[in-house]
This record gives sequence, C-alpha cells and structure tokens, in this order.
Amino acid sequence: MPPSVSVIIPTFNRVAFLKDAIASVMAQSFTDWELIVVDDGSTDATPIVLQNYIEQDHRIRSIWTSNNGVAKARSLGIEAAKGKYISFLDDDDYYLPGKLESQFKHLEDNPSLMFVYGYAEVVDVKNDYLKMAPRNPAHSFHDLICDSVILPTSVLVRKVVLDEFGGFRAGLKTCEDYDLWLRIAHKYPFAFYPEIVSRYRRHDSNITHNIYQIYSDENRVRQHLLLITRNKTERKMIRESIKRSSTRFFGIASQLAESKNYKEALRFYESALLLNPLVSFQISWMSKRNVLLKLIYPYLSLFYCVLMLFLSQCRLKVARSNV
Repeated sequence: MPPSVSVIIPTFNRVAFLKDAIASVMAQSFTDWELIVVDDGSTDATPIVLQNYIEQDHRIRSIWTSNNGVAKARSLGIEAAKGKYISFLDDDDYYLPGKLESQFKHLEDNPSLMFVYGYAEVVDVKNDYLKMAPRNPAHSFHDLICDSVILPTSVLVRKVVLDEFGGFRAGLKTCEDYDLWLRIAHKYPFAFYPEIVSRYRRHDSNITHNIYQIYSDENRVRQHLLLITRNKTERKMIRESIKRSSTRFFGIASQLAESKNYKEALRFYESALLLNPLVSFQISWMSKRNVLLKLIYPYLSLFYCVLMLFLSQCRLKVARSNV
C-alpha cells in the first residue's frame, strides 16, 4: 500500500543540516510516511550520506537532478510522491515529533480543507530561539494577500490539489511557496492550527536574506493573480497590497539613501515608483505635507541618488587621473 504522507526535502550541499532534517522525519510519532530527498546536484558528501539512510530505512529514497533550484526540486519530489498528502521540509530545517500526526488528523477530519499549517519557531544555527512565524497567521485568501507568511516546513497539503495547480511555478527565484498557497487559497479553504510544528533555521546562506528579490517576486506573484482574478473586490484588494508594497520599497530606499548607499537606494526608489507613481500619498509621515511636495518628493529623492552616484563617479575618475 502507498504511504499516507510523502515528505519532500530538496537539498544542495548542506549535508550537516540535512542529517538533522532526515532525523526529524524518522523521529515522527506518525510512521506511515515516505521520505523523498531531491539532491539538486550536490558536490559534497550528500550522495554518500543519503545512501546510508536509504539502506537503514526502506521508506527513504532519493532523486538526483542537476542544479535547477528549490522550486524545480520540490516539483520533482511531488511528481515522484505516492502519498495522499505532501509535507515539505527544507534541508536546513526540522520537524517537531508530532508534526505529521496532528496535521494528518486535521486533514482527515476536515475533507474540505486543502492544506493546514501551524507555527514554526525561527532559530539560529545554534538552535537558539529568535521568533515565531507567522507573526500574523492567515485564515483566508484576503489575509494572505494583505500580510502573512506560510513557511513550507509548517504545511501539510493534499497531493490532489498540488497536481491540479501544477505545483510550484517556475520563473520565481523566491516566493514560489507564497505563490502556490495564494493560488490554492484563491479557490479552496485552508486552515491554521495554533501549534508549533517545526523549526526554521536562520543563517547567512538563507535565500530570504535578499530583501529586494523577495519583494520583487512577491509583486510578480500579485501581478499574476490580477491576470487570473475577475472578482472586482479581490482585484481591488490585490492592487491595494501592491500599493502597500511600494511603500516598503520606498522606506528601504530612504534608509539606504541615509546610509549613503545610493546605488541600492536608487534600485528601491525605482521599484517603488514603478509599482505606484503616487507612492508618497501612501506614506504616513507625508500625510500632512503640501500636495505638490508629496507628488514630487519621491522623484526628487530618486534624482538625488542619481546625482550622488554621478558625482562619485566623477570623483573616482579624477582620483584615477591623478595617480
């Protein structure tokens, strides 16, 4: 008989962390699982370590692929999965012992739900507690659009709905999970249960450190939703979320400009204005300013960064000519 749950771990050159991830699956109180580790072209000892685990436990198997990124690796795992439910686990994270058992029961008892998720503790490399995620749990499509995060490691989802939506959408460097949860939540119900089910490790190599890429991909996801959404209320909601995102870009740009990082500030200012040419009307501290000032302030800020970059290049050329 096929297993009830397929756990999918994409991995690339993180053999030390991978051992903890696999051990956390093997330690689950729920035992009717298979574990598929998708080796995304690792060049370290990952293949040797995987073979040892495969020999220990017949429920573990691996797939090797060339280095195509985490979204493609997860999609390969979904294609190979035999379980009724899919549970994702990143190679540097790990489950708490009751994760699969409790979430399996939730979905079995609630056949209308397409996925369930819980809290994940964010820890550092020493496993010291940092915070809980999500900060604002989502209970609806509206919540997800507005401001919420669902970590893949905290989810159990029905395979049938992943097959329906084609898994993770290619072309996104980050936020491919956010995109998937939104597309499912747009059509089907899901649920949050306030239990801690996993731990998410934060360290220097986390892809989520690239804030610009994350915000850019978030908005690509929202723009895609606009294309497939016909409901006027939902379209308005999505547009409002894009406007709020523009203020995030603008706020970071202002911080970067203050620290004289004009090149990065320019990139964030440009994105803010592309998303919302009237971004300053969304900024709370600009609310009591003159309308004309509010209109031109972002453009003056952008021009200031361009000017400072130009002057720095001029100074550099003069310095080189004097050598």
